[in-house]
This record gives sequence, C-alpha cells and structure tokens, in this order.
Amino acid sequence: MRISVAVLTLSVALAFVTGAQARDRIADSPHLRPATQAEATFVTDAQSKSQTVRDFARTLDQGNVVTYIHLARTQPGQPASMLRVAGRTKFQRFVVLTIGSDLPYDRQIALLAHELQHVAELARVTWVSSQADYRSLLALIGWRDATQASGYETSAALAAQRHTTRELATAGSTKP
Repeated sequence: MRISVAVLTLSVALAFVTGAQARDRIADSPHLRPATQAEATFVTDAQSKSQTVRDFARTLDQGNVVTYIHLARTQPGQPASMLRVAGRTKFQRFVVLTIGSDLPYDRQIALLAHELQHVAELARVTWVSSQADYRSLLALIGWRDATQASGYETSAALAAQRHTTRELATAGSTKP
C-alpha cells in the first residue's frame, strides 16, 4: 500500500513538473508560427517591410494567442484572408490565419496586418475560445460584411490594412 501511495505521489509530482516545463516551453515560443519555410520567409519579409506588422508581432508575443500562418490559393467564393479559432489549452489559445497565396505580394502583407489586428482584438478578451465566440466578439466590435457569406469586419482591421498598404507603397516593396 505504501509503495502504491509513493508511486501515485511521484506520478502526480512528475505531472505537475512536466506540465510546468511544457508551459514554459510554450511561453518561450514565438506567437507567430508559419507552417513552412516559404511562410516563414513571408512573415520575416513582412516584418522587415512594415512597422505595423512588427508592432503586431511584438504585441502578440506578450499575450496568450498563438497564430499559425498559412498561405494557400484562394478558392472561389472564399475571402482573400481569414482567421479561424482552432482551440485552446489552459494557458493558450490557437488561431489559424490564412492568406491567399495567389494575391499580389504587397496585398498579402497588408492582409497579414489586417488579420493580425483581428488577432489583437481577440487577444484583448479572455472569453473567446471557439469560432462561435469569435463571431460573437466581431458582432460586438464590428459589423457583418455583406460581401462575405460568413464574414465580419472591424474598422481597426481595415485601418491596419490601409496603413500597411501606405507603408509598402512608401518603401517601394516588392517580393523578395
């Protein structure tokens, strides 16, 4: 019986230590996570060309939302970019940001800023942990986008996109 209690106590202690180590590793990870090398190059280039994107990356690194960035061909009827809530753990929330890879490069960067603004909006509240919660948040702070079947929009995201477009035009940005 004593051995069973000792083994159980040791197992529980190891679970706490392992959980804390995993939490520390996650906390040290970047909050912008491109899935491929091409996406990593895109994110790095976007940060080098846009102060707005750099500011969002810095701000998001202070929060608990991990953003996976994915470039994919735009399908007919799909928006040029979108954000989906993927889930949560006790310590972090996860979203997937998708941008049309077939769009002009500067537009991809401007849409990255647009979607990162949405991530920042989501990061400011703790109750969003599903796509339905996210739609509720956008209904509170924005409006339904009549041009998209399931889209919502916010003034701040549109402003971030316009500002980034101006930054890129001033810098004379082109694809690397």
